[in-house]
Formats: sequence, C-alpha cells, structure tokens
Amino acid sequence: MIICREQAICIFYCKEFTEENVAICSKKIEDIGDVDICYLVDPTDPVLVLDIRVNTLPFKFHRYISNQEESNSNIPSQETQEKERVQLNSLAQVVQFINEVFVPFNPHNHAVYTPKQISTKDVFRIVSGYTDYFDNKNIQSFTTWSSKKKLHFFKAEEMRKKQKTENDVATKRVRMLYVMKEGFIGNVKLPALQK
Repeated sequence: MIICREQAICIFYCKEFTEENVAICSKKIEDIGDVDICYLVDPTDPVLVLDIRVNTLPFKFHRYISNQEESNSNIPSQETQEKERVQLNSLAQVVQFINEVFVPFNPHNHAVYTPKQISTKDVFRIVSGYTDYFDNKNIQSFTTWSSKKKLHFFKAEEMRKKQKTENDVATKRVRMLYVMKEGFIGNVKLPALQK
C-alpha cells in the first residue's frame, strides 16, 4: 500500500487524516527540527528519523512523497520522466505493477488514487511505457494475457461509453478504476528479480 507523507504524519500521531490534523502534526515535526518522517519496510508504519541518518542510509529509510508536492508540481520534462520511470523487468513485476496502479475497488486513499473511467487499451498504453514485454504485442494479446493472469482490474464491471467522432458515434468499453497518481507510481513495491 502506498500512502503520502501527510497520511503518514497523521498515522504517526494517531490522528484522523484531515487538513487540520496534518497542519498540527506537521508543525510538531517541524518544531523538533532536523528530523523527517520515514518508513523502513511498511509505509503504514512511519518513524521519525534524524535527517542526517536518512541521508546516510537512504536504502534503509524511505521518505514519503508529499501529496502537496504531487498536486503543485510542474509537469516534468520527458527526459526527467524517462530517468525516474520504473522499469519492469519480470512478469511478476508487471502483474504487481498493474494490480497496484489500477485498483477495481475504492482504496479509500484519495491522496494517492483518482477514480477514472479507463479502457483496457488505456491500461495497455500506460503499462507499455514501463516495460518492453508488450513491445511486439497488440491490445488483443494484452487483454487475453490480463484475463489469464486474473489481473485485479478485470474484476471491475465493463461499461459501454458512447463517444462522438468526426463522422458518427463510437462505443468504447471502459471500467471504473481507481488509478494511482503519476507522482506515486515510482513508489510501487515490486517483487525482487530472482537470479
């Protein structure tokens, strides 16, 4: 599960996740000084750690992404996006990635997920940007593969949505999914590659 920094701060202080509580708890951390909220393994188990310790052991202590940074950030350049993009190297990683990014039920985490009507073709297009596994595949083979792998997004009911085109009206099949916001995708926990 992925949570934002503001949610972690409220969890740390055992407070409900509200803007008011975020402001109060953030102020407490600021007042301590030279510390940051991080996690070791489980993002839902935040700890306060000295900044110097986090900088010394960046693979042990993981910082949270702020939801405010996500919503206020400028759109990064294509080159920056390519450098920061998660690269999926195994089928297990692809399956985990799709299941984490495209959720068929409400995860009750509006800070990380946005509800969207999305087609299987859209999922295919997005996932293809993170792996080369589908380079020689088409949408039909992706749909068949997704069905065989019993990916979570297939559990969402498919609806027909009419769209006007230049000449007539086209019908598009979509699902209501909760899609992870772009800024959080790099934090998806992927299974390690077996060597």
